[in-house]
Amino acid sequence: MPITPLHYPVAWGLSKLDKRLNLPGLIVGSFIPDIEVLFLRFFFSGVLPDHLVLHSLVGAFTLGTIISIFATIYLYPILTTFFFHLDRAKIKEVCRLSPALVLSCMLGNLFHIFLDIPM
Repeated sequence: MPITPLHYPVAWGLSKLDKRLNLPGLIVGSFIPDIEVLFLRFFFSGVLPDHLVLHSLVGAFTLGTIISIFATIYLYPILTTFFFHLDRAKIKEVCRLSPALVLSCMLGNLFHIFLDIPM
């Protein structure tokens, strides 16, 4: 987790490369692996390493993708509506469960891992 916001431009760039990808899924997927780091630092300060399950390929493809899907469907519409005053119905339509959403969440997690490799 060098700087979490640096992962978002990659999500935006991926969404521009292929219009079928789901931007909210890419954004949430690129953020979710760092939830593990925040959780570990908050509850186990200094005891555990910074990167465990969600920063592995297996963890990103399985648990990271599942968490990202649920966060995109249930949390993303609420948060974007609250902070950016967007139309919740339109956001919910974009964030509905679909193969594109699942793939986008998975790719977001994967690219997060690839960006964190040098760190």
